[in-house]
Formats: sequence, C-alpha cells, structure tokens
Amino acid sequence: QPAAPAAQPAAPAPAPQPQAPQQGVPAQAPAGYPYPPQGQPQGYPGYGYGSQYAAYGAYPPPVPPVNIQNAQLHQFDAMDFGLPADQKDNLKLLMGVPLEISVEIGTAKRKVKDILEFQQGTIIELERQAGAPVDVVVNGNLIARGDVVVIDDNFAVRITEIVKSNFMDSLGKE
Repeated sequence: QPAAPAAQPAAPAPAPQPQAPQQGVPAQAPAGYPYPPQGQPQGYPGYGYGSQYAAYGAYPPPVPPVNIQNAQLHQFDAMDFGLPADQKDNLKLLMGVPLEISVEIGTAKRKVKDILEFQQGTIIELERQAGAPVDVVVNGNLIARGDVVVIDDNFAVRITEIVKSNFMDSLGKE
C-alpha cells in the first residue's frame, strides 16, 4: 500500500505590489458604479480646484455679490439737431436717401499687364491678414471697421470701431 504523500505547505501568495498613480488619466469607476469616485474634481491634474484647494479639503471661498444695475439711457430725438422746422423737414427727406455701403476685406495693387493675365483660379493676395477687421465704406468714404459674422447663412459685419473722418464730420454742416 503506497503511502500518502506528505502535505506540502502552500506557496505563499505574492505580496501585493503598490501601484504608482497614473497622472493625466482620470480614475476609472469600479464595475457597477455609474459615476467616477468623488473626492477631487475631474479635470487635468494641476489645474482647477483640485490642486489649489485639495490640501484644505474645500472649494474656494464664495465670490462676494456684485451690485449690477441697468444703465439709464437718455432719450434723444433722432431728428433734433437744433434746426429750424423747415430744415428738420429737409433732413427728414435726406434720411430716406439710399447710400451705397461696401465692405472691403483687403486691397491689392497690380499692374495692368498682370490684371490682363487674370484667369479663372488666379489668386490675388491681399494686404490684410486673415481675421483682421474689415473696412466699412459708405459712398467711397471709410466710416467704420468691424468683424465678419454669419447670420442665417449670410455674411454680415459687426461694427467694432467708428472711424473719425472728415466725411462724418461734414454731415449736417453747411
């Protein structure tokens, strides 16, 4: 009758190795938990509330309330320039006169010879950088600058600056 083999001691389980924290990778929620673990706000390490206030275990102090009031605007009569009644009537007539408005995205100078060589696909480099404000020109006079915007699939210009000019100063003067 063979002898039963002697019981061997079980091999010790390997000691758990500490895992180095992975920076830049958000903590994964354990299976079955729909939300990430709470403790620090999610985001990039070193930014936001987590880095600055984590040692204190709190969020930044609340911002004091700001007193906001609506602006009080004065009402002006658009046609009241201190003019006599007959001149006010003339001014009302002039207000209905259409003016040509154009928007220039840039300019370029070329010789006649170069212009005669233009064909479909020719590229004309303008003397203005992309994203620079465009010029708003009324009857050939620069009156404003602005940014190009799109409204309902149409280009438009948001006025950012009114240009002081002799043309604007001469309006309303004799």
